[in-house]
Amino acid sequence: MAASFKEYANQITQQDYTVIPRELLGDDIFNSLEQVQTDIVNKFKECGVDITNPRSVNKGPGVWKRYGLLPLHYLPSMVRLTMHPTIDHIVRSILIDMNEFSAEATETLWQYVEQCNITLRKEVQEQVGQSGLGAHMDCNPWNLAGPYDPQDNILTRAWPIDRPLQLFISLTDCPGGTKGGGLGIVPSFVSSGNLKRLQSMPPHGRHLRSFELTRFYPQPNLDRDWERNLTVPQLRQIDRMRDWVADAFIYPSYRKGDMVIWRTELPHKGAFSNHTDLQMRVYIGKILNTEKNRQYMIKQGQDLFSHSTENPNRVRADMDEAFDPTQFTQEQLAKIGYPSRSNGHE
Repeated sequence: MAASFKEYANQITQQDYTVIPRELLGDDIFNSLEQVQTDIVNKFKECGVDITNPRSVNKGPGVWKRYGLLPLHYLPSMVRLTMHPTIDHIVRSILIDMNEFSAEATETLWQYVEQCNITLRKEVQEQVGQSGLGAHMDCNPWNLAGPYDPQDNILTRAWPIDRPLQLFISLTDCPGGTKGGGLGIVPSFVSSGNLKRLQSMPPHGRHLRSFELTRFYPQPNLDRDWERNLTVPQLRQIDRMRDWVADAFIYPSYRKGDMVIWRTELPHKGAFSNHTDLQMRVYIGKILNTEKNRQYMIKQGQDLFSHSTENPNRVRADMDEAFDPTQFTQEQLAKIGYPSRSNGHE
């Protein structure tokens, strides 16, 4: 691929996000999106949810009603899309051009299995109670790179994977704005110094009267020691940051086939409202070649493909039957942690 992605790496450095136009992803990826969209709709139908028919949507599982998030990456067409070598090339090029990561860490990108995200039209959202994810950061800003230990204090515990960037490919056109049904972000949160401002505050979590600023928070009405131990000036400082973030959100536009990339430290949220048609996005988890991630891949392979109904990453156990390992190479399966002894490629 001859295209240079330094311009887009610079945009991430300057404003913490970028939109890669579909033309740079190539016709092969764009032409595959229709099949991905069809497979998603059909898989929902098999499980009793017709996302094109508002009258049937409320029959879906609870997580679907709330956020429109479902782990569908065991659909072969979606796995192939997320593993397309062009996507690896683009993400690796951007990571290298950002000059923040070692060559070893970017040499091989592992595949953290993500989800698809579907935003219903406004009237259907109201019918089924789909609220979308509130403002959050998919990291712990007070421990960005430390080793993951589930026994650590929840407020200072590191995230279990090293994932500097988050991204999705849109399966639909999104006009942007608060009524467009798309992703909300706070541009330049990192580059303008607001991340450092947050890190200078005591580790904290969700206020019951507001959104979650990070996902590292005690459950409501349980462990509230973190708030009781803060002074009034500290709480006011936290509230000011929360209010500033709430007012700073924008909703960029993007087209079917465009790829949206942002820093993991960037506050983001689900759709504010959707006055357009059905919005569909395929999230793609490209993570660095680090020891933490190599260990996570082993666990992901054990959890994701164990056919366990107790797996919290599962919404419906029968959905994973669509994953056929014989359709993929050993290299592709290894990137998502599929157990080699059971993949039929030995």
